[in-house]
Amino acid sequence: MNNTEFFNMIDRYHAPAKNAQIKTIYILAGIALIGVTYFAIKASTTKSKENRQLKDLTSKNLESIMKLTSKTAMLEHDQKQNESIIEALKNENKDLTAKIDKANNIEVPSNNKKI
Repeated sequence: MNNTEFFNMIDRYHAPAKNAQIKTIYILAGIALIGVTYFAIKASTTKSKENRQLKDLTSKNLESIMKLTSKTAMLEHDQKQNESIIEALKNENKDLTAKIDKANNIEVPSNNKKI
């Protein structure tokens, strides 16, 4: 046996081991790729859920602000109406007191005939 035959024999003996080693490396690389993909998808779904929750919370807050704004606008409108009613009643009160004062100032002729 010369050196080349010896090396060929060793290569034939180790070839299945090298093939198995290469296959193992490919399998481990595939598993690692699947793991990275899994964690990337999991992280993106949790971020998506957090974003959805924040969006829902923000929309609820915006809705409550809109309700408060509309209630405030309604109360301001009612206040303006009440102020105008109060002004009208004050004016009417002044007119009525003026009429009463005018009626009190007019002398009533009396029929005082002595019998």
